[in-house]
Amino acid sequence: MLVFSILYNVPKFAEVLSPLGESDLYYIIYSNILYLIFLLYLPLVSLTYVNVRLISALKALKRKRQEMQQVHDNNCFAASVGSKHPKEIQNGGGQPAAILIMYIS
Repeated sequence: MLVFSILYNVPKFAEVLSPLGESDLYYIIYSNILYLIFLLYLPLVSLTYVNVRLISALKALKRKRQEMQQVHDNNCFAASVGSKHPKEIQNGGGQPAAILIMYIS
């Protein structure tokens, strides 16, 4: 970035030392066209690209997290059920569930 900044500004220093600054063509190309490309469009396009990549990465992470949560929930359910018959699962398996509530003040 530093090298690019120096290279972009070299003609500004040359304006003072040479008749380059008096040229209308130089003014049109450097001050208008290159300014629009390098100081307006290029940063805008690169920022847009990075934002799109970030959004797609966040969406992929969200999908992966949901998949992992489903696998975790399925594993927890399978572990809690063990090898019980599906009818026992629907009827509660005949065993009461214990709930532990802890109040911390």
